Amino acid sequence: MHAATGAPLAQEALRRIAAVYAIEAEIRGQPPESRQAARTAQSAPLFAEMKNWLDHTLGAERAIAFQNRANKLLR
Repeated sequence: MHAATGAPLAQEALRRIAAVYAIEAEIRGQPPESRQAARTAQSAPLFAEMKNWLDHTLGAERAIAFQNRANKLLR
């Protein structure tokens, strides 16, 4: 989407998602307990910030739909 339109909202969303993927890349191959601890300490706050940003930027209803899609991608 961003590449096609240069949309600032898409750019910001991709930046935030990339931060989560960077954490996942760092913890790949570590024991499950270590990965869970890193996700709790590092990823969870990023998701909370993303939800606040989405709520503020898109409105609560659209933010929930976006978050649901993001959660499916991360499973």
